[in-house]
Amino acid sequence: MKNFNEVYQKTYEEVKAKLNEKPPKKFYQTTNFKIFFVLGIIILFFAIYFKITFLFVGYCIIAIIAYIAIDSSQKNAEFKAIVIPALVRNYDEHLSFSKFGSIHAGQYNAAKFESYEIFNAEDSIKGLLDGYIPFNMSNILTQTTSRDEDGHTTYYTVFSGLFAEITLSKNTNADIFVHSDKGLVGKLFKSSNKIEMDSQEFEKSFDVTATDKIKAMQLLTSDVMADLLDFKSKTKKAFEISIRGNKLYFRFHCGNVFEKATFKDFLDFGTLNEYYNYLNFSCEVSKKIFNLVKETEL
Repeated sequence: MKNFNEVYQKTYEEVKAKLNEKPPKKFYQTTNFKIFFVLGIIILFFAIYFKITFLFVGYCIIAIIAYIAIDSSQKNAEFKAIVIPALVRNYDEHLSFSKFGSIHAGQYNAAKFESYEIFNAEDSIKGLLDGYIPFNMSNILTQTTSRDEDGHTTYYTVFSGLFAEITLSKNTNADIFVHSDKGLVGKLFKSSNKIEMDSQEFEKSFDVTATDKIKAMQLLTSDVMADLLDFKSKTKKAFEISIRGNKLYFRFHCGNVFEKATFKDFLDFGTLNEYYNYLNFSCEVSKKIFNLVKETEL
């Protein structure tokens, strides 16, 4: 595991060097500002000529909002082109970041989460973890829709967050699911495949179901369970893990990540630390489970 401070320092130096090669333009030098300024002069002329003051005032308000939105979008694009690739590369040189999603619906469906109607993927991290474990992670958004009597469609988010697929060294011939504890409802309506784990602390936070109890106990070792508990305690984010055949899946209910935080610097320490934590947790647990599958008689 690479320490975040080490990864951050390398990323900071690399990004600063690239930004210094091409210093950002001043506010009044940008193309967007020049366009809005010229349009403002034209609208001001019409407002004065026709004595419609509110026309110019309205334009100014809309122009400011539009400029902020466009500027934010451009900075976010630059953030994904420079900062996130550097962060991922400095974490593991065998992984690379792309703003184009590489996980398709079929891969997501194989993890057997809830159903949906619309699937979207973007911002992938892909490669061979440590040079030998196939790793693929993307931002995922799934939605369902409903249509009212007037034909208007309403969209509902089913899942928004990170999803990762890891290929294991061999087929486990089992389905193992780890998800947040469902509380009293979950205890009253237990699944026939629910497994009681050895850790009481783990039992309070997670439910485990599996088609093979022995394999679940072999792969969810005390070390792996400790990692899951530590991550949940640190981030307060809900997540699931599933093992199906020769695939390991992670799903984090964290919304869209790898975005530049609004009103924060490109190299904001807290933002990059959050993104690092998702990646690091996924990679570290993946390596442990990959090696357990490889070394265990399943």
